[in-house]
Amino acid sequence: MSTQTVTPDTAANERPETLPFASTMPYQPALDGLRAIAVLSVIFYHLGAGWMSGGFLGVDTFFVLSGFLITGLLLQERQRTGFTNFAAFWGRRARRLFPALFVMLAAVCCYAWFAPALDQVTIR
Repeated sequence: MSTQTVTPDTAANERPETLPFASTMPYQPALDGLRAIAVLSVIFYHLGAGWMSGGFLGVDTFFVLSGFLITGLLLQERQRTGFTNFAAFWGRRARRLFPALFVMLAAVCCYAWFAPALDQVTIR
């Protein structure tokens, strides 16, 4: 029984069978629209809209669609390089999401600092 060490160089030379999903899935703006509707349903729920009692469904929808799209990105990288570099993947996610996170944290901190105490009681 021989053991073979797989490195990025050898993995690129021994690529797995072509993954049809990774190479043929084009950009679909409808999925972005569906994610936007999911986010809006959560926002309306937290604003107390009586007709939007199922804001949790928006969270589930958003996470399922995001997982589907992220899986596609990971499969494309695996098909292209022969392996998936999770450190680089999470680095790209952090560079894309952290600026928005910091703006949102600053806005929430400003609101919490300057908002009257009664407004804070009604936040869901």
